[in-house]
Amino acid sequence: MTLEEKIKEEIRRNGPISFERFMEMALYLPGYGYYMKRKPVFGPQGDYYTASHLGPIFGSAIALQMREFSELLGQDRFTIVEAGAGTGLTALHVLEYLRVHERELFDRTDYIIVELNPYLRNAQRQRLRGFKNVMCFERLEEVPMFSGAFFSNELFDALPVRIVEQRGGLKEILVDLWRDKFVEVYRDAPGEIVGYFQDLNILPEEGFRTEVNLRAKGLIHRISERMERGFVLTVDYGLSAKEYLCTERKAGTLLCYFRHTFHDDPYVRVGDQDITAHVNFSALKVFGERVSLRTIGYTPLCLYLLSCGILKHHEETANLQEKLEMKTLLLPEGFGESHKVMVQYKGEGSPSLRGFSLKNMVCSL
Repeated sequence: MTLEEKIKEEIRRNGPISFERFMEMALYLPGYGYYMKRKPVFGPQGDYYTASHLGPIFGSAIALQMREFSELLGQDRFTIVEAGAGTGLTALHVLEYLRVHERELFDRTDYIIVELNPYLRNAQRQRLRGFKNVMCFERLEEVPMFSGAFFSNELFDALPVRIVEQRGGLKEILVDLWRDKFVEVYRDAPGEIVGYFQDLNILPEEGFRTEVNLRAKGLIHRISERMERGFVLTVDYGLSAKEYLCTERKAGTLLCYFRHTFHDDPYVRVGDQDITAHVNFSALKVFGERVSLRTIGYTPLCLYLLSCGILKHHEETANLQEKLEMKTLLLPEGFGESHKVMVQYKGEGSPSLRGFSLKNMVCSL
């Protein structure tokens, strides 16, 4: 049975399902979902690139941030937990940088990867087999309590989302069947969705369609549960709540990626294409504050990397390829403007981080 048939079978059995459930099955159903297969989804043989595929520069910037985190925490052992690490490229680049340039920190660092896909976990183990300080877990709940940093790159955008429209009142979109084809139907938005917009103190205008990422709330709660003290570093493409609901995004931010092209129809190539939605960073801030994670930094990736000193570390020694990689990371038409960096902190005081010295946009959230 195909994945599409499995989803249809569930609808026939239980009635219309939320888009969140449709997206969850399309991406994460074991053995069928887009992120749960053996085939590559990243890089030239996959459907899209991430910053980690642009050589070691991104990873070295993350390593510089980890050094600052460690200095601020001032403890003997330092733990990095990376969720959704792909094939382990960023982890490799971070660890290589620390081993060469920050040996003392490297020797007291534990690197933990959380990854659902068993094939990716195996690829990560193979790529990082030269490091003794690496552990892999399937779920965040399995990670021992830690102090240090939780890091993710393009994780929150891949969480299943609910979809709503303002149609004389807030309506949730459900997925149903008509003549064996997927169709969308509406119901009044339940309390948890209404509460989401109340928390953000903003509502979609009439005719607007947008996404609601309630899974992010649960993930942030689990991160805080496992973290005794430390920082949450999130790199993803996303927006503030006001930007999310501006007129130019009246149709929402949902996109599908297939062989380095994109479109907005999630009901084709089910299980063979990526489905994503922009991250609402204002919501991450609200969710974090409820579980002792205070947002202390938010800025575009380009400004963050410049503030971290990425040019100083690479401009003199970079070859042509590395300079092209830096261009893609720093310029607005690449990752530089679309991707944002947020840091949340659990602990005493309010640390000031170098990565937000050029521009800190926390007040815009």
